Amino acid sequence: MPCACLGCFGGDMIISFSCAEAEKIWNCRVSQKFPKEIQDKTIRKMRQLDVANVIGDLRAPPGNYLQYTKSDRHGVMSIRINERWRLYFVWRDAKKYDVHIAQHHLD
Repeated sequence: MPCACLGCFGGDMIISFSCAEAEKIWNCRVSQKFPKEIQDKTIRKMRQLDVANVIGDLRAPPGNYLQYTKSDRHGVMSIRINERWRLYFVWRDAKKYDVHIAQHHLD
């Protein structure tokens, strides 16, 4: 699995994780919680998130399906990892907070 951690990748825009397992993946370790088959793609999505300077950067590729969440998760956005899993985050001043991975549910 390619390493995306700060020491190897050099980004500094992901500020915090609200999911220890997502942070584990970011730090080049295999998560036992999430399927192995999504972890490489998750790293690629985290890299995209990390280097995005404006929210519009995440609209490409169109397969990201960038969206604001509905219901009780005010201010939380997500991009698609695959049909089942999404990468959720809070965007503030080009910094990304509370990054986590969760199953996608139609809210």
